[in-house]
Amino acid sequence: GHSDGCLAFSYGRNSLIDSDRLFPPQSAVVKPEIGVQYMFPSGLQHMVYPFFGEGERRTVAANLNCWDIQEQQ
Repeated sequence: GHSDGCLAFSYGRNSLIDSDRLFPPQSAVVKPEIGVQYMFPSGLQHMVYPFFGEGERRTVAANLNCWDIQEQQ
């Protein structure tokens, strides 16, 4: 279907009347593309719709920490 295997992200508050109040959407749906890697902050609420299409979906989940290291001379 239309949302087969899509990623859904939700941030902030969502309400059915947001568009009536002219609030911007606070959620997004992304249809994955072959060969594209998606990275996002771990605190971002997300979900993946079930995948029923042909072929297979592969997912690799990981946490990445980065530090600013200054060289000592």
